[in-house]
Amino acid sequence: MAYGYNESFGGGQPPVQIQRVGGWKLLVGAMLAAAGVGFAGYVYLGPYQKLTKVLNAQTAELGDERTASQQLVDEREKLKSEVAKRENAERDKAEKESKKQLAVEAFSAEMKAALGAFGATISARGGHAEVGFATTSMFEQPNSSVISPQGDAALKVLATALKKAAFRTRVMAKLIPAAPPKELAQFKNIGEFAMLRAVRAALALAAGGVLADRVSAAGQAPTPPGAHKGKPAVPDRLEIEIEPE
Repeated sequence: MAYGYNESFGGGQPPVQIQRVGGWKLLVGAMLAAAGVGFAGYVYLGPYQKLTKVLNAQTAELGDERTASQQLVDEREKLKSEVAKRENAERDKAEKESKKQLAVEAFSAEMKAALGAFGATISARGGHAEVGFATTSMFEQPNSSVISPQGDAALKVLATALKKAAFRTRVMAKLIPAAPPKELAQFKNIGEFAMLRAVRAALALAAGGVLADRVSAAGQAPTPPGAHKGKPAVPDRLEIEIEPE
């Protein structure tokens, strides 16, 4: 019994040593485990970081593409809006021109007989009407700027119609730069004399009731050189243009 006790008592050292050996192994195992986790983390984080960079780059690229796509959409909508505005403007312009043409055609048809009695002609084109009087019936003499009684009566008839329709009118004068005939030597050129006649006719229309801001005298380019043979002459017709507002 004593031997067995001593062996049991004396054998108490090995368990302690075994326990120490076990602690050392545990420490080594922990170190190895930590090293393994670190290696595994390195193996995992390396590719992950690369993938993250690639993903971020692709995300940024996709964002740029979306931005560019949105810009294209905005630009397209802007162009569509501009095209629609232009089409509306062109349509409004066409409607306005059509209304003008219809108005001058109606005016011309109404005045054809009345002005025809004075030997005048009237036509409608391009949104305006043109009335032509022979200068021999409009003025007292071939080289005079004084309006004849017949011419005054004709202009009063025209003025009454213009006042009623509220049209604008321009008495045109061909600005011919050639020297006038000797009977008109007081003028520098034929155009100056033609303008005086136009102003006299415009004043007669104003006296007949056309508002001052709706009647004027305007210069007109002469016939191109070479169109007619011979020396330039004093115009034999007085042209009046009529246009709706």
